[in-house]
Formats: sequence, structure tokens, C-alpha cells
Amino acid sequence: MYPFERFTDGARLALSWAQEEAVAANQPYIGTEHVALALARDDGAAGRVLRDLGITYEGIKARIAAVLAGSEKPPPRVIPTSRMKRVIEVAFQEATSVGVDRVGTEHLLTALLVEAEGVGPRVLDGLGATLPRVRRAVRAGLEDHRARRIRDDPVPGAPIGTSSSLAAALMRAGQLAKEEGITDIRADHLLRAIAATDAGDLRGTLDRLGLAPEAIDQALTVPEQIRHLGLAAQRARVDLAAGHAAGGEAATRAVEDMLGLGRQYSEAVSRWLGEGIGQ
Repeated sequence: MYPFERFTDGARLALSWAQEEAVAANQPYIGTEHVALALARDDGAAGRVLRDLGITYEGIKARIAAVLAGSEKPPPRVIPTSRMKRVIEVAFQEATSVGVDRVGTEHLLTALLVEAEGVGPRVLDGLGATLPRVRRAVRAGLEDHRARRIRDDPVPGAPIGTSSSLAAALMRAGQLAKEEGITDIRADHLLRAIAATDAGDLRGTLDRLGLAPEAIDQALTVPEQIRHLGLAAQRARVDLAAGHAAGGEAATRAVEDMLGLGRQYSEAVSRWLGEGIGQ
């Protein structure tokens, strides 16, 4: 039902644990309370946030047991509740809002509290995991992670052995790709990024090849039509998450829209870049 490739390994494991919790309680549904228990078992961001707030798996389980009783008879099958589907949809929105492609456990935790309804959010809120406190803790964790990356790697994400000037160009190329709604860097992005730099070694390389930065930028700036197609395909990928959560015809339409726009975008890029071949 969910596009699992869009979840981190930790989030996938948490959803698997949520199903285990439902099965262990002999309940025929996966609800918000099962996700809350699963996140308390997490070793990643959500688990750290809950532990820092003094919230334990045992504490959550005791609160849930006080308001819900398990069944003695195992159900024939276990399915997510409509509220749980909404939590998944909100988790995708949370991830997208901070510019990441995959849903992590921190997004699932925040989504539970944004949704606010259901046993899981009420239990967490009652134990002190309010939405403002969790948002602050998640943000602080992200900033701490970024600070460690900057300390350990002067240019975050740069391949080992990459010069600082080329690493900066790679980062700029990544920004150009993101402005087009994609995550993969193409050669034209990198060439435009190199052309825009003031680094002497990169400018010198272009000079030796007889390439003027202005000419590179003019020749390789992506046409607006293609950029809009890329952004439309990106929006379709976000809509796909909501479609999967809704299920049925909505999921089918979301897949068709995403594949159709992705194909149009890829074909448009191929035609544009292929126009220069043989000239």
C-alpha cells in the first residue's frame, strides 16, 4: 500500500514493528498506538527524541493498556486504519517540507502529533511529547548532525579526494538539479556550475579548453518548458504518496500521472541535449 522505497530503513522497520504490535495485541488494525509503540523501539531520530523526553516503550504501553483492551482471538488479517493512512500522508508532507526525499522515523513521529487524533497521539501528548517539543527536538537533532558533518567534512557530501573548488561546484550543480525538480546531477548542471565559479583552477580548465563561461551558461541553461515539466513530475511524486495512502483509484491515477510526467520530462531532456549532437 505504501511506496516503501520512499521510506528510510528505520521508517520501514518501524512500520513493520507497528504491524507486529497490532498482531501481538490480536487487533485487526494497525493504529496510531501501534506506531507510537514502534517508534519507542526505534534506535534512530524518533527513538532518541522520545528517550530525551523521558518517554519509554513501557510507559507508552501502560497508557495504551489503560484505554484499550486486546483481544484473545487472533484476527484473520491486519490492515491500517484510515487515520493511520492519514499519518503516512502527513509524514510524506513533513519530509517534503524540509527538502528530503525519504520519510524517516522523525517524520512519522511528527506526523502522529500533527494528526492529533487517535490513541497514539493522545498518549504521547499526555507523556510530554507535544508537537512543539518534538519539532524543537527534531530540529536540534538535525542541526547537530549538520554541525558534525561540517566539522568532519569541510564540504559536506563531497567525494573523498575532491578539491574544495570542485566540491563547491558539485554542490551548486546539485542546487541546479533541485531547481529542476530532480535529485540526479547531469553533465550540463556540472558544466554550468563550473562556469559560474570564480575558482582559478576551474576557470583555468575552461580557458585551456577554449570554453567561455558565458557561452556555456547560454547553451546549457535548461529551457523553461523542461524545467516546468521537471517540477510537475516532482509534484506528481509527492501526490503519489497521498494516492498510496488513499488507495484504490486514487493510487492508480497517482502512479499513472507520475509515470506519464516522468516520461515526458525524460524525453524532453533527451531531445534538448540531443539537438547538439553532430553540430
